[in-house]
Amino acid sequence: MKSTAASGEFRVNPLYKRQQAGDRLHLTLTFPSSDYEDEYGACRQYLPDQATIQLRSLQALEEGRRPGDLEDLIRRRVIVDLPKHYY
Repeated sequence: MKSTAASGEFRVNPLYKRQQAGDRLHLTLTFPSSDYEDEYGACRQYLPDQATIQLRSLQALEEGRRPGDLEDLIRRRVIVDLPKHYY
């Protein structure tokens, strides 16, 4: 695991609807409105329609660690570095 900390805090991108299933969190890209999707739909070039995260990896992020299995999701902006208390 990398120890590189976020400048704010790593969180799942707010565009993803979450559904927990056992020890995994299933994410589905969901835009808040059709107008929003029309304006920002280009993000589909780097945001996958669906993703799955191990809950233990998400907890490690919350504890300030950066698990290697999440690097691709961080790079693709499924997990984003948001200002503290953003939501």
